[in-house]
Amino acid sequence: MKKLAVFVLTAVLAFNTFGSILPQGTSEIGLSGAVDFEGPGGTSIDLAVFYGYFVRDLLEAGLGIELYNDDDVTAWAIGPKVEYNFDLGTELAPYVGGKLLYAAVDANNEDKNAAILGLEAGGKYFITEYLAASLAFVVEVASEDIYAGDNEMTDHDERIELGLRTFF
Repeated sequence: MKKLAVFVLTAVLAFNTFGSILPQGTSEIGLSGAVDFEGPGGTSIDLAVFYGYFVRDLLEAGLGIELYNDDDVTAWAIGPKVEYNFDLGTELAPYVGGKLLYAAVDANNEDKNAAILGLEAGGKYFITEYLAASLAFVVEVASEDIYAGDNEMTDHDERIELGLRTFF
């Protein structure tokens, strides 16, 4: 019985461990976002699309596009993004990232442009070697008041984003 348990445990670990994850030369396409059904401007939808290339093992640089919409604000943003991933030797890969975006915003029928500095910390859980689910805490600070606050527009935003990423 003991030998069977050791065999099963070894087999499970062998099938669940990946080689060196996210090596140099790998590309990633990510889709993430958040939905808030009770936001200050009604239901808000925040969607982010990202293409990245691993310039070194675990270090990724790429381009992100973000779209936001609620009853009061419509916005899009584009700019570079970098991420550093930590290889724990398991399916879970924590990461930290930063981005610098240019945003165009229509808030309450007033057009604004802003620069956005964003930071995020999260994790990627590899479902397969080429597909991962991600969860991240995102903080952004803008040069203008472009985010919908409780009673007024504000220059910062914090949110949790859920995503899906594919690697090739």
